[in-house]
Amino acid sequence: MYFIIQIIKRVHMKRFLLSTFFSFFTLVGIFFWHDVLAISISGTVTHTDGTPVTTMFIFAKDATLGTTDGDSTDAAGAYSITVDNAGTYTVYNYRSTADEPTATFIVSEQSVTVASGENKTGVNFTLTRRALLTGHVYASNGTTPIYEASVTLYNVDGSIRSSGGSISTPDGSYYVAPTPYGTGVGTATGLYDMYVIRQGYFGKILNDINLVQDGQTYTQNVTLTGASRVTGKVTDKNSNPLSGATVVMSDQNSTYYTYTATTDANGDFTLSVFDITDYNGTAVGTYTLEVSTNGYIAKKRLVSITADESTVSAGNVSLARSGSITGFVYEDDGTTAIANATMTANDGSGHTYTTTSGNNGAYTFSNLRPNKRYKLTVSKTGFVTEKRYNIVVKSGETTSGRNFSLDSSFSFSGQVRDKNNAGLDNATLYLYSRNTPRTNTWVAKATSDGNGNFNFSEIALGKYRLTIMKDGYIVLKKESVTIDANISDKKYTLKTASAVFGRVTSQNAPVDNATVTIYSVDTEKDEGYTTTTTDSDGYYLMQGLKAGKYRIRVQTTDYVERIVTKTLDAGKQRQVDMQLVLAGSVSGYVWDEANNLPLSGYPVRVYGKSNYAYTDENGYYILDGLAAGTYKLYVASTGYETEYYNDASDASSAAGVTVKADEQTKGINFLLRQR
Repeated sequence: MYFIIQIIKRVHMKRFLLSTFFSFFTLVGIFFWHDVLAISISGTVTHTDGTPVTTMFIFAKDATLGTTDGDSTDAAGAYSITVDNAGTYTVYNYRSTADEPTATFIVSEQSVTVASGENKTGVNFTLTRRALLTGHVYASNGTTPIYEASVTLYNVDGSIRSSGGSISTPDGSYYVAPTPYGTGVGTATGLYDMYVIRQGYFGKILNDINLVQDGQTYTQNVTLTGASRVTGKVTDKNSNPLSGATVVMSDQNSTYYTYTATTDANGDFTLSVFDITDYNGTAVGTYTLEVSTNGYIAKKRLVSITADESTVSAGNVSLARSGSITGFVYEDDGTTAIANATMTANDGSGHTYTTTSGNNGAYTFSNLRPNKRYKLTVSKTGFVTEKRYNIVVKSGETTSGRNFSLDSSFSFSGQVRDKNNAGLDNATLYLYSRNTPRTNTWVAKATSDGNGNFNFSEIALGKYRLTIMKDGYIVLKKESVTIDANISDKKYTLKTASAVFGRVTSQNAPVDNATVTIYSVDTEKDEGYTTTTTDSDGYYLMQGLKAGKYRIRVQTTDYVERIVTKTLDAGKQRQVDMQLVLAGSVSGYVWDEANNLPLSGYPVRVYGKSNYAYTDENGYYILDGLAAGTYKLYVASTGYETEYYNDASDASSAAGVTVKADEQTKGINFLLRQR
């Protein structure tokens, strides 16, 4: 029976219940436990003003065994705890009482040592109520109470949280007494952020709520902004209501805030626009509203909410019937189904739809925009991707029987390396089909990894051209690569490229945006040419060149063209700087002598030079890039007699045109006679 009493005491039963069992224990103890000496700890618990704290649990924890006993204070604030063993105990109070439900007390502790048979008295406590924040939560009108709002306080340094009484009552009232994490020991004073949330309202944060002193009550009322509402109706093109349609509305400034609704039997919908975590937020703004349902084309429109807690009509949303495409995906035998193939349908107007094939190979594209021509693409690992074009979809109809038979694919892998057999990373490899005319459109692209390894997957059987490119290396081209099985461990070696760089200046000042072009002198080799432009400091760089002899030409409107010939060594860079001189220009008009009408598109040339310029729609021309000097200009055409300036029929009798650096010689006009 003694152990029953101990169990009851340890679950903190009320004093009157313990007293009943103590009386029973006394009677039983006369017969069975007369040889046991009682040990107790007692005292009183009062407020700071000396008044008793009633129904407060006081606990005594055995410092050695860890067991706990307790008692509840009576009307006078007195308690008495009977403990099992002599020794040292930690005596402490609970944080709250039944008689003071809105109060939270600071936990106090005392270390008490008792001997066998000792009744330790005078273990008294003077408790301080924690600072209490109370008030009401109202709707935005400041008078309508909000029931079941959650009120939470967080200390600005994160050390204290709110505890208890944080849900508003039917009259909107609340109370929050902040309690430290863990034991509850310590003050509640400090600065707090106050969070208030309730379904149907925007959340609110009040910052820097200052609880100055424990034992005091502070008041803070809060108002919450309620939801706005967006209403509307969804119908088909014949004004028949569409039930079960999904309506989604999202804030244009933040996709995080999204609101959904479903139309009822009459096609009506209502969206409540609020977010409990959008603290101090507003419904005011512009939203994108999208309506969708199976068998119809989804439609979007903009909705603006101009005031909080308002109701806005989105109007009638009329949906058009959609179309669909169905078919099957098979292997190349035309009968074995391919499941889980990825499929896309693109209408060419920016709308792409996706689906996958089922276990029997069947697929369906639903809710497609009608009167469009679709491109269908189907792909599956281990098979060659296939595309179909110009698949027509009509309103309310299904385009069926669009079946696919996919060929098995192959892989093509290997390594890109340098002349020392070291792998080259970030090399770009392109495969071009030899079954189509030579174009710049590749059918597959790969990039080598850190070890130079590359891999092409899902390549169709066939013949290809291969191009491999990497900065600092000569482009490698293989004109014929046959893929009729999985190919692995192919090795491709790139040679280090030559490069030419330099600076273009004039009178020691940089010439920017000049065009620099390089040509191979050995035209029988496949060097081709490359072009670049100078930067703001006049510098240029051209890479990826084979060894050989090249012509380098620099052109720009305000300077005289310059060409130099240089030889590039294999794998080396060569610096070629060029000085330009300021150029002059010549301008004028070309007319028909018979009718004085301007002639457009006619070239004005410089005798003995490659310079020329075409006339515009007004017959005007301007010939740039000429070095200072004297030139003979002429116009030659199949419909008119060749004419030299000034009204001469050949170069020997032509008048010279003087050009000065950085100047324009104007009025050099031509009158052409028809043949």
